[in-house]
Amino acid sequence: IDADPTSLFLNYSKDINASSAASVAFFQHNTGIFINTGGALNYGYEFELIPLVRLGVGINVFGYQQKLADQRFFQPNPIQTSITNDFVLQVAPGINLTIDKFSLGLASENLIDYNFSTNKRNTSISGTSLFALASYEFPVRIGGLDGNSVLRPAVYIRTIPGLDDTQAGFNTLLSTSKFWAQGGYNNFYGISAGFGGRFFKRLSIG
Repeated sequence: IDADPTSLFLNYSKDINASSAASVAFFQHNTGIFINTGGALNYGYEFELIPLVRLGVGINVFGYQQKLADQRFFQPNPIQTSITNDFVLQVAPGINLTIDKFSLGLASENLIDYNFSTNKRNTSISGTSLFALASYEFPVRIGGLDGNSVLRPAVYIRTIPGLDDTQAGFNTLLSTSKFWAQGGYNNFYGISAGFGGRFFKRLSIG
């Protein structure tokens, strides 16, 4: 467990109007190789093309300090004699098409990523990761909760730069005004599960 990736993510989201929203976040992500600590900005806008058909576009901008997660195995060489703490700016755009309750999305996790410490891309063009997801939303009624509860199953694929295998999986989310729960399976990571509560209509802890 000590070597497993871990993430800490704190986020605040705000609707700007009926068609757009923005958010700001702090995160620390330990990949097992690197520890990335920084912030994120997000903006999304949704266009209504025709009744029941909507097109959403969004962008995430991450800025973070990247350092080695474990320095014990660092071996100095003539090119690199010290451990650097790199500052990386990463841009992740996405697009989503919604037809009634069916949704199809495509995003790139690192379409643009620039390392200001080395003055070059943090990954190569061939290292761009893509993520595609399809989901359907079923309205459900649970006890005396409001009528906004939904059950949302989804399937997805994700390309992994440098690896021949493509990740694939499914996930199902149950979302209500009081709580949420989810479960899924990924062919690389295995089984996943999560749950949480919503408080004061603005705070979710899970």
